[in-house]
Order: sequence, then C-alpha cells, then structure tokens
Amino acid sequence: MRSVLLVLLLSVAPTGASADQIGQIMELRGDAEIVRKAYEECISAAVALFGDDFTFEYQSNSLGLAPDDPAWKRLAAIYAEYYEGSCNSMSPDAILPVIREAYETRFSDKERDHLVEFLSSPLGRKLVEVDVEVNKTLNEKWTEDVVRETRAANQRLEERLEEFRRSLEEEPEEGKPSGV
Repeated sequence: MRSVLLVLLLSVAPTGASADQIGQIMELRGDAEIVRKAYEECISAAVALFGDDFTFEYQSNSLGLAPDDPAWKRLAAIYAEYYEGSCNSMSPDAILPVIREAYETRFSDKERDHLVEFLSSPLGRKLVEVDVEVNKTLNEKWTEDVVRETRAANQRLEERLEEFRRSLEEEPEEGKPSGV
C-alpha cells in the first residue's frame, strides 16, 4: 500500500521534466540566438540614431556644445544610456522568460514531447533554419526602416524647430508695438 501511494505521489509531483522539455524546445528552436540577434539589432539601430542625434545642429546649439568641447563626452554618455535603455525590453533577460512561460502554459507535457520529437527531426530542423533566416531578415529590415524613418523624422523636427525659432524672433514681443 505504501509503495502504491509513493508511486502515485511521484507520478503527480513535478519532476523538472517540464523545465527540461522547455529548455530542449528553446534550444532546438534557437530562441536564445533569435532573441540575442534582435537585441543586437536594437542596439545597432540605437547606435546609428545616436550618431545622427549629434549631427543635428539643434542638439549642439541647444546646449552650446560642439564635439571638441570637454563636456561632449558626458553628453554622449547620456545619449548612450538613453538608447541602451530603450532596448532593455528586448534583452534576452527580459524576453527568454516570457518565451519559457508561453511554452510552459500553452503546451502540455505530452505536446512538448511531440514538439521536441518534431524539432529534432529533419523537417523540424529545416523549419527552424527557415524561421531563423526569416527572423534575421525581418530584424534587419525593421532596423533599417526604423533608422531611416527616425532620421527622416529627426530631420523634419530639426527643420520645424528652426522655423519655430525664426518665427519667434520675427514676432513682436507681447505688449510691445511692432517695429519697436
């Protein structure tokens, strides 16, 4: 009787197999690599945009700094922190637990067994290869699009700010007759 009870308890107790299955699935799918590459693309885009920010006159003029100014490096560090922070939500530390939880909550142990079996097969490996290539292409395209669109938006912003600055200079001060 005691043996039967022990067997029953062991059969319903978590054995860690789920975590092992999930780890296998994530490894077979290349999830860590996909997430790492997406994060690197985000950082890469941020670096490109960071460089652009320094080319716009408004950034320099608003603070009265130029690249040869000693404070320029401190300003660069502030921008680097800003852009790196904008990618934190895409970091492997942030994304991989979400993927792991999805596999754990959306698939049963049996389904995860089938996934491991399929992803280990030649067809499953081919699917993963294609998926990795597609994700890489999409990430690269997304990065290029974001950088291009952000550069255009920044340029428009610079032009609008310059127009605004000029219009303020041309407007008479409030309460002051024009031409005085």
